[in-house]
Amino acid sequence: MSGVESTLKSEFPEATEAEVKRFVRACQNPKLDADAVKAQAEKLLEDYLDWRSCYGLDYKEEEGVESPDAEDWKFAIEKSLEVNASMRRAKDLEKKLADEQAKQAQEEKQPVSYDIDVSDSQKSEGEDKKEESQEKSTSNSDAKDADDKEETAEMSDDQKKKELSQVIFQHKDKDGNPITDKEGCKILYVLPGLINRRVAQADFYALALSFYLDRKFDRASEEKMTVVIDVRAGEGWPNPVAFMMVKFVHTITRQLQQHYPERLKSLIVFPVPWAAQGVYAAIIKNVFRSEILEKITLISGPASQAAPLPREKLRELLADKVLDLTEQFRLDHFKPIGTFHDE
Repeated sequence: MSGVESTLKSEFPEATEAEVKRFVRACQNPKLDADAVKAQAEKLLEDYLDWRSCYGLDYKEEEGVESPDAEDWKFAIEKSLEVNASMRRAKDLEKKLADEQAKQAQEEKQPVSYDIDVSDSQKSEGEDKKEESQEKSTSNSDAKDADDKEETAEMSDDQKKKELSQVIFQHKDKDGNPITDKEGCKILYVLPGLINRRVAQADFYALALSFYLDRKFDRASEEKMTVVIDVRAGEGWPNPVAFMMVKFVHTITRQLQQHYPERLKSLIVFPVPWAAQGVYAAIIKNVFRSEILEKITLISGPASQAAPLPREKLRELLADKVLDLTEQFRLDHFKPIGTFHDE
């Protein structure tokens, strides 16, 4: 280990040597001296370790034992739902406390009046009862609204567990080995057409993605991965618009940069329609850093549901058997129109 790496390892003994090396390497820049590199790496590493501790990622059962891919995604979804529920409760409590403080402040400012308002003394008994009835009706309505919101929120979480389809996968070949690119890097296969914005927004997917990736990487390893993103539509899928596809690509790379620096070997996006090449290129150029741009490969071609694989160009990066496996997997995920939510 270098001097900077050794110093950081002593400052953060809970970090693995591989993590320290990757974070330092990610911050290296010819324009920065060793102290500046150390300061940047120190901040990123501290944030990363705090993130792991905050979400209890250092307390996984059966550490080192590989779990099925579907179980990793299920874990990511359930943990993200738990985080969202906790955040909702925290916001509700914060609002309740703020309302109580405002009410208390108002009462302390309100002077006590011992004068009897003549108009109040002249109210008929019928008017008093009418107002009392209206107050009860309003109170009951508010209570019902609160119950409905609580029920909706609870139903929403239950539905999400059923409706949030897995969108990122680590496939294995017939022998049970993870598929790889031609350089031996494991492949993460992504189908953004399965992203359901009606059920969850980008921040939820980002959180779930970070938890999923944590299950895929060995902290003691410096291995890199190739991310393959197939943007074609699928039968019975939500199929978000093209801009959402680019945004999801950004989400993946952002998570890799923030929590898993130096993990990305390459990112392959296909097939990008000819008409959208300029749009994709412009968006990607504005979104990604230069060092990430060098790792992104855009492969052109039609992106409709029935569009074929752009095999000729993909063969330069991936073996035919890998392309066959991922294509069959994609087709296996097709669902008849109207039955997307049926499990």
